[in-house]
Amino acid sequence: LSSASGCSNFNVYNNSSSLTGDNGIFVCGGQDNIIALNVIKNNWNAGCMAADASNTRFRDMDLSDNNRAATNAVGQTGHAEGSIVIKGSSLRADADFICEILDTQIYNTGLGSNTDKVGVFLSSSLDAINDRSSALINIDDVGFKSQDYGIKAECDLDEIRLTLGDLRFIDTVEKNVTATNG
Repeated sequence: LSSASGCSNFNVYNNSSSLTGDNGIFVCGGQDNIIALNVIKNNWNAGCMAADASNTRFRDMDLSDNNRAATNAVGQTGHAEGSIVIKGSSLRADADFICEILDTQIYNTGLGSNTDKVGVFLSSSLDAINDRSSALINIDDVGFKSQDYGIKAECDLDEIRLTLGDLRFIDTVEKNVTATNG
């Protein structure tokens, strides 16, 4: 998996992704992709996953009841740790940022193959990017309801820049935001 491969400049607008046997929407590599105005619910694994993506925008979406199963449809252990998952070890050289999550509501994330209910999960694999100037994740105007953790960062926040804007947390069981390092 590499940021150098994958689709670039695609837009996914006004769709519904429900009851898939894996991730509702999966952005694999690529650059300048926008996923907006979608309803994503009841998927077995993550509602949205971005792996090795550059300049990816998730915006104006409703995500509910995702990450519902410990496996995917072919019986393999699910690889999602939250309703939105950002992971990967590469970023395009001309990227300005990794991902933005804007104007989105995340409700009732399941456990999946994880031990916690997590709204947005930032993987430790992001630590390998090694370009702090472009290793930026922006989360703004996002509402979280019924999660153990609204945002869980397993990446080192001394290596990855995380900016948080206007966030709303309702019925967070453990902690609104938790970070392993940084």
